[in-house]
Formats: sequence, structure tokens, C-alpha cells
Amino acid sequence: MKFDIRNLDERFREGLETLSSFYGFSFGEGGVKITAETCEEGYGVDCKGGAAVVRYSQKALFFTGFSYLMQNYGKDFSVRKTHIGRLGIMRDCARNGSLAEKGFREFIVYCAMMGYTYFELYGEDLLEVPEYPYLGVNRGRYSKAELRRMDEYAQTFGVELVPCIQTLAHLPHIFRHDAFAPINDMQDILLVGEEKTYEFLDAVIKFCSEAFTSRRINIGMDEAHMLGLGQYMAKNGYDPDRTGMFLKHLNRVLEICRKYGFKPAMWSDMIFKIGLDIHIPQSYIGMEGKTMNKTFVENFPKDVTLIFWDYYNFEQEFYDGVFERHFELTDNVAFAGGVWTWHGFSPYNTMTEAIVEAQTKSILKNSCKDVLMTAWGDGGGECLLMTAASSFLFTAEKLSGGGSVDELNARALTIFGNTYEELRSIELIERTREDSIENTVKTKHGNNPSKYLLYNDPLCGVLDAHVYPELKEAFARNAEHLKLVADKKGKLARYFESLHYLARCVEVKATLGKDIAAAYLAGDKKKLAKIALEIIPECQVRFEQFANSYRQTWLAENKSFGIEVTDIRFGTVKKRLEHAKKRIEEFVAGKTERIEELEQKRLPIASFMQEKEDIGYNSFSWNTTCSFI
Repeated sequence: MKFDIRNLDERFREGLETLSSFYGFSFGEGGVKITAETCEEGYGVDCKGGAAVVRYSQKALFFTGFSYLMQNYGKDFSVRKTHIGRLGIMRDCARNGSLAEKGFREFIVYCAMMGYTYFELYGEDLLEVPEYPYLGVNRGRYSKAELRRMDEYAQTFGVELVPCIQTLAHLPHIFRHDAFAPINDMQDILLVGEEKTYEFLDAVIKFCSEAFTSRRINIGMDEAHMLGLGQYMAKNGYDPDRTGMFLKHLNRVLEICRKYGFKPAMWSDMIFKIGLDIHIPQSYIGMEGKTMNKTFVENFPKDVTLIFWDYYNFEQEFYDGVFERHFELTDNVAFAGGVWTWHGFSPYNTMTEAIVEAQTKSILKNSCKDVLMTAWGDGGGECLLMTAASSFLFTAEKLSGGGSVDELNARALTIFGNTYEELRSIELIERTREDSIENTVKTKHGNNPSKYLLYNDPLCGVLDAHVYPELKEAFARNAEHLKLVADKKGKLARYFESLHYLARCVEVKATLGKDIAAAYLAGDKKKLAKIALEIIPECQVRFEQFANSYRQTWLAENKSFGIEVTDIRFGTVKKRLEHAKKRIEEFVAGKTERIEELEQKRLPIASFMQEKEDIGYNSFSWNTTCSFI
């Protein structure tokens, strides 16, 4: 491919030069002549006779339009696309996977090509604020210089880099340090009303104002369920006026934001928990028939955007109803959905899409012009960001009026080098029965056998009750599919290769513990000897292949901070395989009379679950042992 950009505005050239090295096209005479024009909404491309006009309403959308020139190279065509207004992605960097600059740069290219106009770095404590040396220490925090480089790179493509912090709760890591004890209410919650709290928040927000060009900031404030019930109550006594407490704190934070020229947005769940006096942990549940606290209605600040977030509901009516409650307070309402990256090593793209279908209808119906797709890292950030590429693309296309499988395949092939259907299929590692994915959507719960079977201890067998013989064949089949996609050498091949090795490992390990226990209880020392001499060594070899591949994939996307947690977990798997091998060998040789762990009855992980039932279980420590860890 060759493009002639001599008549193109200078501000697009640096981005196109980056794309040329990324996608392998060139510039010069004889190439498609490109000019650019602004338009009021969305973007479009008209290409005829070797000349193309790219129309854009935002700088990032010029590059989205340009992607259609790559997609239709050598053809005359015309395309017009709508756009929601502000479309963003939030990457959770606070749960071990702190996005490295090189991973960030690659992803920003994909953002602009897909039609995303902003990117939020969710950090909680990951800012290198000089006044607070313990903030984010050894956690992959970002320096001011680092963020400025990332900000400048994003601007090359017209993508706005937005700080996403926490100013009330979700700060567990700072409170491991005694330096922050004076501003801790309880658990992960800041002590509201304490001046030292606001000195801390002032320093953090000032840092953001100097590190980021954007004057938008996400101040968090979600899920502070125990607000005012710790050190606050010890100092002030029980305060029944949680509305007043929350509003005072919010207004102090907003004062700081205004001081540094920021336009803040916040997750909205606590507004409804407190304003409607709801004590159910799930967000936006229990609002029916309740009237918003009058104090909230009369005093709620109008210069903060409320972010209505939900990742779990499949019904448009739910979203319509909650949007309506938001509009009772303010017209400044954004919406945040989520790609399902928080339950293991792979995403659940089918789950994401089924939910996005309902969300998109409600977003358009309620004229919401700011949509954010979150990628949370619960369970240790094991699911890497770009495994969910098909879900990001699906969402962007749905919100711009497209989204047919043919359109998605063509878009994905251009941007990522694989079809949408191939990228989407990365979730097949979790399909252990023919109806696994369909049942997951039906039950609204993501199953993650590749994770819990990897970490399931071969002797203690905490998850053995959920093991069944067909797992071996299922993971063998899944491994083969993932290898076929990886071998096509698309932009994201490394992710498929890594999960291919995981599937190969779990193919052997899935039934290992149950097979050991069965042979032991049957007194079959011959079978136990074969397990120790052949099957466990094969599992060890496959596990090392996965561990090495995953390490390389992690470091291609993330900083090295956080991978020590993976090493600790993987080291446990390695050591327990070694221990199991030795214990079996000792028993077979008559050096020990019993293997006590194998005499325990294998129970479902929860009393309401059934044996051989596929489950979602996202805790490494509880998965591995019933002892204290």
C-alpha cells in the first residue's frame, strides 16, 4: 500500500508515519492522494480514482477513517459512520498489570483505528508523588515524565489520556504503610473530614494536573460501603447523616479539582446507595419505589459527571430505568460498560457482547454521549488487555451503527491481522462442554476452568469435585484451535500462543489430582508409579512452556512489577507438582504408609454447587489450599 500525503495537514503526518511502520505501507507519488476535511459528527471517507477525502469530527476519527482506506485499498468506495461523541477505554493498572509504555503505544494505535477517542489509566495509588514516597512503591507506579511521554504519544493520534484515580475508597495498597494510617477510616476507605486527607488528595490531583494535558479526571468514589464506620466513628461518634458526610467530602474533592482546572467525573453507585438509603452491596439494585434524599437533590454539585456503570445486566429496561434515576440529579451522565477480563487468563467475549447489545440500545435511546469500556483486572490482572480485542471492536462498531459479522471480520483483519471471529474465539479455552459459553450467558456467570484447574493442588484437590474425564479432550481441542489462530501471525498472535500452552498444560493437569486420589484409594500402586514417572513429568514440561510464554506476553504489554505475583503462583504450581511426585514415589516404595491428603472426601467448592459442575472461581489462594496463606 502507498499513500500520497503531500496535501495533508501536518498534524496528521506523525501519526501516519507511526502507522506506516506498524502496518507496513509507504508514502510517495503514485499512492492514493489523501486530503482531510472536518465534519460536524462522526467520520467518513470518499475514495475515487486514486484520490480520497477523509472527513472527521475529532482528530482520532481521522485515523479511524484512514483505516477504511487500508481496508478498501485499490477500490473506489464511500463510507459514512456516526459516532457516540466520547468513546473511551479504561485499563485497570492497579491489580498487578501496570501497562508499560510500549504496550500503551501499541494499544493507542488500536484505539484510534477502532474509533476510541480517550483512554483512562486506572491507577489507585500508581502515581509517583514526591510528597508521598510510599505511594505506589514497588507497584509499577508512573512518574510525571513517563505520563507526559504517554500523553504526548496519545495526542499524536488525537486520543485523550485521562487520569483515573480514587478519592474515597479502593485504596487498599496505601494502607499497608503506616505513613497513611492517619487518613484511614477503615478497610480501603479514606478518613473524610480529616485535613491530612485533603492535603494528600491535593498533592495527587496537582500531580495529575502537571502530568496530563487533559482537564478531565475520573475521581472514583465507588463502593465505599463502610464509610464513616471506622476511625471516623471513633473520633466523631456514629453519624447517621451519611448524606451530609458524603456531600461534604465530595465538595472538598471538587474544590481541589477546580483549583487545578479539572472537570471531574465519578462512579455514581454511592450516590444512590446513600441518597436512597440502600444497603445491598450490588450497585443500582433496590432503587424501585425509593425517593432520592431531598438534601442530595437540592445540593448535588452540577459540575461533576456521573458515570453509571454496569457489567452484568442483559435487559435494556434495566439500563433505561437507571439512566432515568441519574437524570433526576443531573444531565451530566456518562456510561461505563466492561469487557469481561476479570475472571482468569482469558476474556469472556460472548458475555461482553450479550450485555453490550442491551447497553447500546439504552445508550442510544437515552442520548448518552460519553461511553467508557472498562477492563478490570480482578484476581491479579492475569487476563491481558488485548485478549479482549474483539469485544472492544464489537462495542465501537455497535455504537457507530455497524456490527454485522462481515463488517467486524473486515475491520478486525485490517486492524489486527485476524478476523473478528478468530479474535473472539480466544475465549474457547474455557469451553469444556459444547454448551459452556451459552450456559455462561444464560446463568450470567463466567466459568474459568483454565485458571482453577491450573492452580488446583494435585494432592489437596480443593477443586477435584468439579473435575470430569471429558476435560482432557476439551482442552486438547481448545489448544489445537488456539494454535491455528496463533500460526496466522496476526498482531495478537502472542496472546493465542500463550493460551495455547495453557490449554496444553491443563489438558494433562485437569484430571491429575482426581486420578491420583482414585489410584491411591484403589490401592493401585502400578498406576500411581506411572503417574509419578510419566504423567507428572509431562505436566511439568507443559507447565514450563506455558510459564515461559506467558512471561514473554506479560512483558510485551506490562511493566515487570506485578509479574512477581505470577512467579509466586507459578512457583507454587511447580513446587507442588514436585512434591506430589516425591510423595507418590515414597508411597509406592513403601517409605511412607499414607498420603493423608488423598483420604479427604472431595467436596464441591460451595455447598450449593454440584459435582462435575463448571464454575467460576477466581481466587488463587483459596483454590490452592484450605490452610492459611
